[in-house]
Amino acid sequence: MEGKAMVNSELDIIRRIIYAPMPWHLAGLTYTASGYGAKIPSRWMAVCRDGRKRRIYVVCYSNAASMFIVLGGKKTIIPETVLQQHQFPL
Repeated sequence: MEGKAMVNSELDIIRRIIYAPMPWHLAGLTYTASGYGAKIPSRWMAVCRDGRKRRIYVVCYSNAASMFIVLGGKKTIIPETVLQQHQFPL
């Protein structure tokens, strides 16, 4: 399934989620004029098992959104249960 987003069953790779806003977040701006998009950087980063920090991105269209990180060049969807496990503010 090349090029497709996949739910990774090994999401225990995420050790914690940290607040790490980008400058435009702090300025109260949005990444796109509409607020919608396929890879919108969020204010949050995942600290992974290997110690690397990875930006959490959002795909958002209409009134539905999903969060993901990029692992090995592939989108890895972060299920809501994993976000709740890390006390992510939904």
